[in-house]
Amino acid sequence: MQKIYQNNLYKDKLSACDPEYINQMLLGAYNELAEIQNNTHWKSSIYIKYGWKKHSTCNNDEIKKEIIDCFQFLLGIFMNINGDADEFYEKFKQAINKNNKRVDDDY
Repeated sequence: MQKIYQNNLYKDKLSACDPEYINQMLLGAYNELAEIQNNTHWKSSIYIKYGWKKHSTCNNDEIKKEIIDCFQFLLGIFMNINGDADEFYEKFKQAINKNNKRVDDDY
């Protein structure tokens, strides 16, 4: 699905490992991360020692949406460096297994 989206959007104008594209996608991902943070309790004095906001809510549905948006930017970068969904999934599993081993080994 991501490949179809990128092909429709860029009409094969993207070159592999395009630094301008990668930087633009990183800016998009950073913005989505900020939107995730803005939907948490990060300003609340209830949760943060020096928080200044008295009332704050955590908008789970909005956070989920922003995580997906961020993931789409990152997946676009992964595909721009000639990765595909299968490789992403395999590398993700390897990273999870490595991190689980670190936890098991008291890393």
